[in-house]
Amino acid sequence: MTELEHKESEHQFVDRDACARCGKTGKEIAAYQLDCLPLAPSPASSSAEEAKSRPQLGEDDVLRIVLDATAECTSLLDVGCGPGKYLRRLRAERPHLRLVGLEPHRPDARAALEWAESMFCGTAPEDLRCLQAGMVDAVIALDVIEHLSPDAALETIGSMKRLARRVVVMFTPLGFADNPGHDPATDELQAHRSGWWPSDLERMGFETTVWPTFSGGPGHQPGALWGVWRHG
Repeated sequence: MTELEHKESEHQFVDRDACARCGKTGKEIAAYQLDCLPLAPSPASSSAEEAKSRPQLGEDDVLRIVLDATAECTSLLDVGCGPGKYLRRLRAERPHLRLVGLEPHRPDARAALEWAESMFCGTAPEDLRCLQAGMVDAVIALDVIEHLSPDAALETIGSMKRLARRVVVMFTPLGFADNPGHDPATDELQAHRSGWWPSDLERMGFETTVWPTFSGGPGHQPGALWGVWRHG
């Protein structure tokens, strides 16, 4: 029986990511020293026209930052991985990187399992509580915390720091950004419920970078926020 054949609440983790119910165990995770490279902010725009002409932050930029920050890691957990967009690209870039995902939408979790050694169908922060501390070198959460209430996001960030032996990498809109067409009362997964600024993440020990030319679409703040936390 695989992780995805459990209901979300039925896993019993007793050692690393091993489940006492199904006996699923990951490969032994080697620990390596990680010295994250500091992220350089985009240069400030000298004019509105220059800002308009500068390329927007895209998927390739996101992947590059994750790859740089996790350069010496051998295992990675992607929280809110969706159907595996970044897991797929990470697998192509680093075939030997051990990849684990957490995704609440079961069809997406099944799709993402193609690129990962392990996949947990569950939610943050609830199902992160079950996972063993230090189970991976790196944890990433790309466009995740804005979908959580402030309290749930804070607990999720704390759990990610507990699970990561080396580094946590997060990406979120700069400030609160509506997600048009997604009502918090009816769309549990896609609606935005919180907004984050550099000072919020810095108080939790993150190094931050603002991308002033990022735009997530109508109603979004014209910027994006990266946060990188390093163990120790």
